[in-house]
Amino acid sequence: MTRIAEQQEPPTLTQPPDQASDGELVARRWATSDVRRTEQDGQIVYVKEYHQLEDRGVTAEVIRRRTGREIDLFRRLASHFASERRLGSLNLVCGEAESGTLVTVEAPGRPLAEAILGKFRTSVDAQCLRALYLVGKWLRRFQSLPVNPGDEAHLTEDDPADLVEYCDIRMRRVLELGYGWPPDAIRREIGQCLAVLVKRSPEQDRRFVWSHGDYGAQNILWDGNVLTPIDFNTAKLSYPLHDVTYFIHRLEMFRVYFPWRRWPLAAWRRAVLRGYGRPDAEQSPMYRAMMIRHLHCRLNTYVRRPTLNLKQRVHNAWTRQRVRAKLLRLAAKD
Repeated sequence: MTRIAEQQEPPTLTQPPDQASDGELVARRWATSDVRRTEQDGQIVYVKEYHQLEDRGVTAEVIRRRTGREIDLFRRLASHFASERRLGSLNLVCGEAESGTLVTVEAPGRPLAEAILGKFRTSVDAQCLRALYLVGKWLRRFQSLPVNPGDEAHLTEDDPADLVEYCDIRMRRVLELGYGWPPDAIRREIGQCLAVLVKRSPEQDRRFVWSHGDYGAQNILWDGNVLTPIDFNTAKLSYPLHDVTYFIHRLEMFRVYFPWRRWPLAAWRRAVLRGYGRPDAEQSPMYRAMMIRHLHCRLNTYVRRPTLNLKQRVHNAWTRQRVRAKLLRLAAKD
């Protein structure tokens, strides 16, 4: 298996990792990496450092491979988006695959999630719709990135590409955690539904393109003019509708998390799909199949996530119930 990190020699850090990590800790993603905001050579940068977690399969080799992939991807994105004025990409200062360290220049803006959850949360705001249109447009541009020899090595690096197998693994993990759902009959029903949906999907939705892997509003910066996605840790090849359905799925979960609020979800969804260039994407069987996939991930999250108090336990139980209901509705459609 060819590794990107071995195809291209990564640049040398201009500052040793132990010195670069002295800045402000701004993110700790699932305890597998630290992200620190600091100053280097007169500019504000973010230093991302991965950590080994043997019990979760994050070995030194995994870190080297993932970091090498990110380094290579950042370089390719820089040239791919060079002519775009409103679609941004992170500027890589330097990176070191062996130590699992990446340094990127601070991008302008604040997380798009703040805009969506802030003053735009109950109304159809023109600026919000403009940003969501660019969310789809950026993704379309990203998916036009050529797939080079060796990129296919990342297809099944962490999870199987086959949707039926992927969702069955997620269902079995939920059962192993003692949740007690779904029963065998529902597992088979969902698996059969997914197999039919994939088979019925058009060829354009069954090919593989580059996928961000965690394309949500929390991983996108917006300054009112330029939109810049961040955090490419899980980037790999996947189905074209993977990222756009994931983004819309995360928007739709707002209604589950905050059922007492009114969200203009239909307008948000239309803006994303128009920017993506496929306003009718919901008609594709693959759209529905990917939504089933994302709901499996969400159920896993709320089964394994620890709770600290009664309020969290009630909220998690409510979320699991709503996710199960949505899954059953999608699997039962004709």
